[in-house]
Amino acid sequence: MFVYMLLMGLSVGFGSAILAALQVEFFGKKYIGSVRSLFTSMMVLSSAVGPALYGIILDAGWGWEVVLPVNLAILLPIILQSFRAMPRFTRAKWKFKYKRIKARWNNQ
Repeated sequence: MFVYMLLMGLSVGFGSAILAALQVEFFGKKYIGSVRSLFTSMMVLSSAVGPALYGIILDAGWGWEVVLPVNLAILLPIILQSFRAMPRFTRAKWKFKYKRIKARWNNQ
């Protein structure tokens, strides 16, 4: 239990710091207030609607053997589309950085 609580605390602590840094990187300092308020509103709405929606689905007679694959089928395109949100210059920097690291490993 202690290991779980430690890792959960690290996850929440790093997650909020990383989220704030990425929002500033993607949207800029000028719009950070409106972006953070939109993200917070979406989080509150989804945390309110999610349990009710799952309750309705499970009460309708669908079991987890149906709900889980449907969730995975919905989540996969969302994950793939989220990669389109990254600016191209960031991907170019990553490619350059990892080419240098790969070249360094190959030369050793």
